[in-house]
Amino acid sequence: MITPSWVHPSSDILKLKQAILQADVCLSDLDGTDAESPAKYLAKLAVGIRGRYVNPRYVKWVVGSVGALTIKGRGAESERWKLYVDNFLRNEKTLGLVGEIITPDFIDNSLFPGVESLYKLIVGDKFYFTRNIETVAKAYAQALGFNGTFSEVFDKPTTAERFVAANPQYKTYLIRGDSEEDQEMLLALRRQVKIRSSPVELVTGIYVCKRGEDINLLFDINTSRNQNGLVNLLI
Repeated sequence: MITPSWVHPSSDILKLKQAILQADVCLSDLDGTDAESPAKYLAKLAVGIRGRYVNPRYVKWVVGSVGALTIKGRGAESERWKLYVDNFLRNEKTLGLVGEIITPDFIDNSLFPGVESLYKLIVGDKFYFTRNIETVAKAYAQALGFNGTFSEVFDKPTTAERFVAANPQYKTYLIRGDSEEDQEMLLALRRQVKIRSSPVELVTGIYVCKRGEDINLLFDINTSRNQNGLVNLLI
């Protein structure tokens, strides 16, 4: 079932269109922004866990995750995923299995509508800033023509600031995300605009909403997960 597509721009669409299409670089989240979360999929499959669903360590992780998500909501997702990676995804055999799961067909089927077309329109360099592991991030990056990945990023604002310092050639930024961590990265880069020594001149943000009521007004454009509407707006 294809969900309806909608776009909510916060200001003049012609200026936003120019800022998006001509951005020097795009820093994008992966899970929940470009695709149904591959991280959650791997966790639900209990990848890397001997005994899988009856393994006491996995059961403990599931119970802890349910409790944390109940108390903190989406704010707990980052810490629970980090715990899963540290406990179950730190060996070559498991990473090989992940590579067998995250195939080109899997990626193609998981992408939200319009995502592939959107990235074809963005002429600037593109990098993933994701909490997911390198095996997954690299597979999606290759499929979508990205220039590189920053994986297991659990402090996006700091990582983005370091990226700016290491890449002074980029003046205009496009940020894509769907979470509070992505919002923090957006705000960190907007602070860079005010720093005289920083190369950053403009930061534009696109927020991908799971539901219509999730609109984040700190971003310049909000869009549904079906991003065909955004693509049509930019053509």
